[in-house]
Amino acid sequence: MIAASATFQSWTGSANAEEAKTRVYLPGVPTDEATRPFACLLGAEWKATREAITTFCHSAGIGVLVEADVAAEHKDSFSDAYLAFVNKLGQVRDDMLEKAATFAALRVGDIEVSQDSIKRSIWEEDAGDGDYFNGVMVIRVE
Repeated sequence: MIAASATFQSWTGSANAEEAKTRVYLPGVPTDEATRPFACLLGAEWKATREAITTFCHSAGIGVLVEADVAAEHKDSFSDAYLAFVNKLGQVRDDMLEKAATFAALRVGDIEVSQDSIKRSIWEEDAGDGDYFNGVMVIRVE
């Protein structure tokens, strides 16, 4: 579903969804070896909520880390770099929500991007990996 996003394909310079899949990593793959921008699945949380005495509603949340370099034109402005990343991440989210309506493999309830999850590397103690942003989306499935 991430690779099917036209925004993600454009962002990664991919010609199509198959090519964009090479920028979507599974848990345990070292992200320091990945080419930005990329998405990395973080795993899932499973939940069962009682609806009646013998009936449960099952749901899950799948975390997705998205990471991208700060564009050269935004390196001197935190706010411009932040807005560029957040807007692109929002566009990927919007594409995914649109695809979710017809994506049979997962019944998506919502996709959340937490503003608190968005970080810029240059402000961290170890900025040796370059200047980039990352953020986490949570895809909730029912």
